[in-house]
Amino acid sequence: MNSRQETLVRNIGNNVEVLRERSHISQEELAEYLEVDLDFVKSLEKGDQSISTVKLERISELFGCPTDLLLKEEVPTETFDYAFHTSDGQKMALIDIAAINRIALNLLEMQRIKIMGENLITK
Repeated sequence: MNSRQETLVRNIGNNVEVLRERSHISQEELAEYLEVDLDFVKSLEKGDQSISTVKLERISELFGCPTDLLLKEEVPTETFDYAFHTSDGQKMALIDIAAINRIALNLLEMQRIKIMGENLITK
């Protein structure tokens, strides 16, 4: 790996760890959601493990942030913050949370494209 790749891997790992802890999700739960073993998540968060684009996309959906923000040095603040528990205290399935976030992320992307199109028309 070159230094740019190492920086990206380190940034992803740090961001995943911070977002996971902020969401009160355990490493074991994240591993189960990603369908990987616990060592993968631990190595990822340490910045020692590269990740496929498919898994990166799943993480972005889970935490409700665009994928490109996971690559940056700064921890994403543009995430969808809501309770990961139902009103009766039951923990929501991570796959359900990711599905909801995927819809919201798609809506935001459609709005962004619409604004770009409107800006092109007015020029």
